[in-house]
Amino acid sequence: MVSTERMPDSFLQECCRYYETAGLTVRLAEPAEESPFYSLLVRFDDIGERGMIVDMELCFVPGLEPFAQEGVYILQSFAVLADGVPADKAAELHCATAQVNMLLPLGAFGLYESSETLYFKHNTMLHRDWLTDGTGVNKIDTQNGLLLHQLHQYAERLLEVAEGERAAEAILRDALE
Repeated sequence: MVSTERMPDSFLQECCRYYETAGLTVRLAEPAEESPFYSLLVRFDDIGERGMIVDMELCFVPGLEPFAQEGVYILQSFAVLADGVPADKAAELHCATAQVNMLLPLGAFGLYESSETLYFKHNTMLHRDWLTDGTGVNKIDTQNGLLLHQLHQYAERLLEVAEGERAAEAILRDALE
């Protein structure tokens, strides 16, 4: 049996093997001084009409050891969609992400103004039984399918807002038509 401390790392290694077998580009980043935990980067391509490449980072939220002792873990899925969003587009992009987020069943888009980064993230609470019963990887892959669908639907539109090519109100209007 895998120890409580190693369970998240072991699960990410299983996910890595699963996505490698599926033919996706993956990279398992081991703990380092600047990032003291494992994370798995899975590359998805051909997102939207632009055919964007999105690297989805999967990692367990660190610092929750008391919860891990009870068998509870939080897996975060995170993707950077654009760096360097112009400051004069931030207000419109905040409005657009708020409108889109109301339509999403999972996760949220957001903007880190300090780094001018448009991102998507989702946190999933998992129990140790789910991580060890042999079906957890498939369940996370199914969830990632829904996250990718949402990226296909909205990432490009949000990028257009960030580039000044689309107004925030047009996203909601288009989504409701």
